Amino acid sequence: MPDSLDQTLKQAALSGTALSPPTLPDEDRPRPSFFELRHLGFVNWYAFFKDDIQVRGRIALLGHNGAGKSVILDAIQTVLTGNDRTRLRLNASVQNEEIARSVKSKRTVRDYCLGAIDDADLEGSGEGAMLLRDQAVTYLLLGFERTDTHRQVTVGLCLEAHKDRERENPKALFIVEGRILTTDDVAEEGVYEDGRRWSEAKPWEEVRAAIEADPALDLLIANSPDLFVTEICHILGPEFGKMDKSKFLKNLRNALTFKAVTSSTEFVRNYILDPYPVSVAEMRASIARYAEIEKKVDELKRRLESVKALSERAREIRAQRALLARRRLGALQGRLHQVMTDRESNRRKQVEARDTLIDVIEALRRFEATRADLTQRLADLRQARDTSASAQALAALDLEIRSIDLSRREVTTGEALTAACRLVDALRQALPIIKAIAPDALTDFLDLVTRTEGSANLKVEEKAVLAVALTDAGLVAVAGRVLRMVEQRATTVQSRMTAIEADISAIDENIRRVSAGKSLLNRRTTIPLLQALQRAGIDASPLCERVTGVDEEWRLAAEAVLGDRREALLVAPEIYETALSVYRRTDIDGASIVNTTKTPDTRPAKRGSLATVVDTDNRHARAFLDYLLGGLMMVRTETELRREDSAITVDLMHAAARTVRKLRAPSPLLLGCVDTQGALEQLRAERREAEASLRMLSDERANLIASQRVLRACEDQANRLVPVDLTRDTCTLSTLTERFVTANLERARIAEEQDRGITQAILAAERDLKAVETEAATKNVSKGRLETTLDSLEEALASNEEAIRSIQEKSDDALLYAARVISQEHADEQRSLMFADTDPGQPDFTRIIQPTDREAIAFPIDDPRWLNAILAHLENFVLVQTFKRVSGTEDALFGTVRDYLNAFDLPRPDCVPAASSETVTDDDTRSAAERDEERFLMADAVSTWIASEEEDLRDNELVRKEAEAAEQGNRFRLTAVLLSKRCGSMIPERLLGFGSRPWRRVRCWITFRR
Repeated sequence: MPDSLDQTLKQAALSGTALSPPTLPDEDRPRPSFFELRHLGFVNWYAFFKDDIQVRGRIALLGHNGAGKSVILDAIQTVLTGNDRTRLRLNASVQNEEIARSVKSKRTVRDYCLGAIDDADLEGSGEGAMLLRDQAVTYLLLGFERTDTHRQVTVGLCLEAHKDRERENPKALFIVEGRILTTDDVAEEGVYEDGRRWSEAKPWEEVRAAIEADPALDLLIANSPDLFVTEICHILGPEFGKMDKSKFLKNLRNALTFKAVTSSTEFVRNYILDPYPVSVAEMRASIARYAEIEKKVDELKRRLESVKALSERAREIRAQRALLARRRLGALQGRLHQVMTDRESNRRKQVEARDTLIDVIEALRRFEATRADLTQRLADLRQARDTSASAQALAALDLEIRSIDLSRREVTTGEALTAACRLVDALRQALPIIKAIAPDALTDFLDLVTRTEGSANLKVEEKAVLAVALTDAGLVAVAGRVLRMVEQRATTVQSRMTAIEADISAIDENIRRVSAGKSLLNRRTTIPLLQALQRAGIDASPLCERVTGVDEEWRLAAEAVLGDRREALLVAPEIYETALSVYRRTDIDGASIVNTTKTPDTRPAKRGSLATVVDTDNRHARAFLDYLLGGLMMVRTETELRREDSAITVDLMHAAARTVRKLRAPSPLLLGCVDTQGALEQLRAERREAEASLRMLSDERANLIASQRVLRACEDQANRLVPVDLTRDTCTLSTLTERFVTANLERARIAEEQDRGITQAILAAERDLKAVETEAATKNVSKGRLETTLDSLEEALASNEEAIRSIQEKSDDALLYAARVISQEHADEQRSLMFADTDPGQPDFTRIIQPTDREAIAFPIDDPRWLNAILAHLENFVLVQTFKRVSGTEDALFGTVRDYLNAFDLPRPDCVPAASSETVTDDDTRSAAERDEERFLMADAVSTWIASEEEDLRDNELVRKEAEAAEQGNRFRLTAVLLSKRCGSMIPERLLGFGSRPWRRVRCWITFRR
């Protein structure tokens, strides 16, 4: 016993625990306060379907073997260990030697949940194990109550088990403060019609929702058994100090063995003291553990510093968001100030225009009265004038003049004179064309040409005389001859245009071929034939495309010998005759089609012939090359050239038909893969030149068609002209004209002899009336302008109101954003400005725009254009840059958070994006506002996570690790004390410091002491 007490005192001294004060007398000693077990609840646990056991004071569990005593103890153990398999000792009472001889337990938590009854439980009935339930939702509830405050706590767990699964599934480890839960809270029961009871466990989600809905209850759910036991020790522990988790579990395990305690020393060792066997290995492990904890503490400190930097970045984002919100509101306030200022100006202008319009309408009323008086006076004067004899004579003359004029119009609109006038007009338009095409044809008609050119203002009878002269002189026939020349020229131009269009089509084909890496083809022979075959549905390809490779040394020789046949078209043998039929129907000459039906009859090329240096994977191309080049030998010297009947050298000396000639080097090269990119620009230049020529010809053709139209009109009018009718109508028109002139002269004479006084009065009245009408017309114009101005002002005011509504609608979003990033008070203050019916005034630009940005404005501050310029700069540059800066800072924050997680090998939370990407894909249907909102929420979530991480590191994890390091250090010190006791002397304190390698120093000291 003294030895045990000595160990206890040493442990207390080394752990730093203060000794208890002197005890008080029994009557003054306060009653101890602790939690007592008050209730046990079982739902689907072994043979318990739904049962509650109330606990008061000391109780005993009595019953025969298999009655369920251990079942209750195992339920308590399962709850208090959090169903931790490493700490469970189910049916621990079998450790009692007497019981162990008769019963060997193999119970599991799954068996308890399913109600598995084994042979021992059936007391040797021989029926074998059976399950009371195929599947189950199990609840175990322990209710505790504090002795002094009667505070109630329920500790429980929820399990799911199925006969087809080997292990149970823990659904929840929970602690409920505020009330002791019973099985009625977690299960339902009833009675069948036959009197039997039934019960069914509620799903955990339903139980949890009911607990959370009760404001008097606090629910705590642990994520692991270790945390669950820690919370049990914290909540159910002593009022002062804390309950040690490891001691609690050890004492629970020892208590459940029901092993007899034979001595106080054994009790202290088993239930009070921690086991501290003197072990060098354990001491080394303790030192290693301390070093590991110290390393972890250092890592946590570094993490804390990194998280502080992240917090600073998050604060920077909040500041930038606040600046962005202020700038948005400032821009909107400035625009609202502009619109309201413009609205007030338009209202003033509207009032002024209405006043002016009222004055103009009043003046028009006065003019209307004056005009009515003058009109009546003029009517009286004219009536007095018309009742005289001279007036009656004038009326008769007026009737005669109108009759003569009507007759003249009938004659002039007759077919003969109309045709004559149209002939003269058409010939006047055709003269420039005739002069341009056949100037010599007008040499004999100069006088008529001059008269015709000046015929635009001639009278009808003059044009009729001129038409007769033109017809008699033959000038109309000249126009017909020129028409034939124009038609012939138009036909020629159309033919040239057709040829150029075909050339352009061929150039386009070559451009497509060159762009695709293919060879050039002759655009006047091969390409037209290739296109004709394609239109007929015949697949053809030139020989040069089928060549896959050529020996570069002999390329010039092969290309020179083949010549135009490099572009010979290859078609399938079965459609060869069809291709020839198509070729015969065209007007193309110079192209060629290979007779592929002869391919099987072609002999292979000779060894050393020119055909051997040209490769192809097409059998028809191979046969054609062997046919053309298979007998042409490749030689290098004059002797070899003399010896061979058909040969060629590298420098294009060609021997054939007992003659030798030097071939011309071909250009461009076509066989195989050749570099044709240099020809692309030349083809494009040729196409541009051809297009220019086509445009010129098109313009010329348009001019020729217009000339045809004019000349053909001359010919048509000449054909319609009848000379006899023309002469008759001309004489009639001359007679009517003489009568018309005579009648007008007589009328003028009689009018001059009328009463001059009445005439002058009429003229004066007419002048006055005209002046009044002119003034009224001027006022009417002013009225129209004023009405237009008022309409414009109405539209402007409506536009102002619409602009104000639009700005206020935009302000809603900006104010919501400001409320989120600045404060609700600031947003409310700005809302009162933006939604008032008065001018909010200019924003304080010194708070939202940097001086350098204000200096960038080209106008002085007192210039009316300055406000619009600075608002445009704010909207188009400053706001854009601010938004980009916020986005960039957010991206930097996301990247720094990812770097932090990667540096410390931490899992990525859901709120942290996996990668920084602003690319908007085609299938992204979200609007820009939705993407910005998502980014805003993401940044807020990351900032919240950073704050939580910092708080957790500072207040929880780092504190726990430092406490664990202190506890591990005390363990090391205690082990060192025990070692020193064995060595007979205390280890010096200086050797117990936790610097570098303390175990080496302690081991050396122990060796020396021994």
